[in-house]
This record gives sequence, structure tokens and C-alpha cells, in this order.
Amino acid sequence: MKPIRYRVLLAEQLSAADKLTVAAKVSTMYSGPEAKSNSYQKAPDHSLVNDNWQFEVLDRLGRVVTIKYRGAEVATFIKRQVTEVELLPGDPIPEGVIKDPLDVWVRVDLLGVSARQIGSRVGKQKKSIEEELRLSQRHVEIQAALLQGLETDIFNLKKDFEKKDAQIAKLKAAAKAKPSLGEREKSSAPDNFALPKPVPVPVAKGGR
Repeated sequence: MKPIRYRVLLAEQLSAADKLTVAAKVSTMYSGPEAKSNSYQKAPDHSLVNDNWQFEVLDRLGRVVTIKYRGAEVATFIKRQVTEVELLPGDPIPEGVIKDPLDVWVRVDLLGVSARQIGSRVGKQKKSIEEELRLSQRHVEIQAALLQGLETDIFNLKKDFEKKDAQIAKLKAAAKAKPSLGEREKSSAPDNFALPKPVPVPVAKGGR
């Protein structure tokens, strides 16, 4: 049975402790010369320093260099192209002016995920954010529809109350205009109405 072969990243074979050491030291390097000064070499007192660190130039011009830890590339430094621009009076200041020589260099950390993996993660995060945004918009639309319905109900109820108030006002006005029972009796009797005079009862003369 043939053994199974895998292609693995050499830097990923470092231990967790070694990766922490690499990350801490590489974070302090900003240029190729700094990477070189932190690599394995002889100190002025002829002692060897920076054991396990190696420095390598990857191109003939020395613009691309890498630093290794125990033989594994952990960071690459690239010196970007620089040109000089002479300005005439009144010309605007150009973009990308180098204020610090270290700004010419860029560092690429080689520990971690690849550009494709980063792009994939970004794509997934983008889709997730888009889905959350879509759901949020749908939620807002539903809430707006509910609010509009409530406003319509409130408006209709207000109209009903106004109609009821108008009807009550009419009933009160009609009740005030309607005469009372006593006033109705007075108004129904004729003005020349008089009680009849009492008729005298004759008394018989003599008696038994």
C-alpha cells in the first residue's frame, strides 16, 4: 500500500510556542535591513546572535528578501519602486510622498491563511451581511406596514368618536329645546279656563 502524501506549509509545522515567538519578533521588523539585522550573524564581540533566524535575498536587486525561522519562511519584505519628482512653482504636492525611509518597504506575513482563504472568508461574511441586511429591511417593511395599519385604525376610531360626539350634542340640544311636562300642561289649557262655581244645596224647612 502506497503511503498518502500531503503538501503542507512548512511554516505551519512550527509549534504553537514557536509561532508566538515568530509573531512577536516579526511584528517589530518593518524593512529588509531590519530583517537582516535580526537574523543569525556575528555580533561586534564576535558572538553568534539570533540563533534559528536566517536571512535570504530572493532577487538580484535586493528588493525582495525573506526571513526564516528554523528554515521556514515566516515573513517577506518587498522594497517598492520609488521615483523622484521635481515640482515647479504652483504644482500640487504629489501623492505618495515618502516621509520615512521605512515606508518604502512592505511586509508580508507568511503565517496564517492564504489570499484565497481570506477572499473566501470575506465572501462568506459579505453574503452573511447581505442576508442580515435583507432580513432587516424586510423587518422594517413589516413594522412600517403594521404602523400604517395602526395609524389607519386610530384615524377611523377618531372619526367614529367625532360622529358620536356630534350625535350626543344634537340629542342634548333637542332635549333642551323640548318643553317639560308642566310646561306642556300649561300650554294645552285654554287661557279663559275657569273652575265652575259651587252650586248651593237647598235645605228643607222644618224637620221631623
